[in-house]
Amino acid sequence: MANMTKRWMWLLPASVVLLAACGPAQSPGPGLSLVADPPPTEDGQQPGLGTSDLDRGIAYVEKEAWEQAATHLDRAVTAQPKNAEAHYYRALVYRRAGADGEAEAGFVKAIELNPKLFLAHAHLGEMLLTAHEPMRAREAIEPLTVAAKGMPEDADIQQLLGFAHRVERQYDKSKKHYLKALAIEGDDKVRFDYADMLFEAREMDLAVEQMRKLVPVHAKDKRVMAQLAHRFAKAKAYADCVDAFDRALLIDSKEPGFYLHRGLCKHSLKRSEEQVRADLDKALEVNPKFQPAYYYMGMSWLHSRKRHRAIKAFKQAVKLGENTPVGKKARAKIDDMKKKR
Repeated sequence: MANMTKRWMWLLPASVVLLAACGPAQSPGPGLSLVADPPPTEDGQQPGLGTSDLDRGIAYVEKEAWEQAATHLDRAVTAQPKNAEAHYYRALVYRRAGADGEAEAGFVKAIELNPKLFLAHAHLGEMLLTAHEPMRAREAIEPLTVAAKGMPEDADIQQLLGFAHRVERQYDKSKKHYLKALAIEGDDKVRFDYADMLFEAREMDLAVEQMRKLVPVHAKDKRVMAQLAHRFAKAKAYADCVDAFDRALLIDSKEPGFYLHRGLCKHSLKRSEEQVRADLDKALEVNPKFQPAYYYMGMSWLHSRKRHRAIKAFKQAVKLGENTPVGKKARAKIDDMKKKR
């Protein structure tokens, strides 16, 4: 899964709306007063303790001063144990500290106190996907679904839901949420995840369609271009494979593997074996000890019915490592050719 923006990662950007069921919310925005005279608490605690500590805790969260936030939020939770917002923010700080068990319990408690606190649902779902091994995708789907209903224009939540359904191999549902995320924002990281899901679901035509849109975006990233090229090859989109390796070679012309695999895609396109061997020769020019190029050179010569040249190439592959997987394959080819003499 690609890295997600998660704009909702720490703060409540619209807490008045999200916490409407809890009464007036304390604004975490700029200009926050930390010395406001708060109303009495419902649980009999000393007036002023919980609300002012909650304000301070939120302010420290905004500044990413996590230790100071924890101190005030602990007091806020103690003073107002029925305040969903206090539990939510305390859970955020636990999450930041890596105390995932406490964070999960805090999000669950916040949801119990206020089921419309959609950010708590979102964080709980995200935690279930990322903080556990193996990930708890099936459990993550319910809170993320609630979050998506409450925050329908949040692309990150839609992407997380798409990923959760993908882990559960519910590919039709996964597709629906990835498409919603793309409709909201059109983010290329989401598109990359979506293409990856389609590839996993063996929907190759749709995967290729999405990957084609990614090629110009990542034209200067050789790692991504190579990854896309290999995916095109596995999807049998060989012309796209050649194009992607062309672009990768413009970035790095000293990578022998790019020439090798471009040559293999040209072979699958049924281009002339001279073109294929030209790429293999180029790979060997860059690295004269690149064993796979000798093996596939032998295969190319064999395809052209040039037996002696094929054997010569296979022998060179064996010479570079008889006990490697490529060396063993080359030796098997030589032995097989001898039997058919």
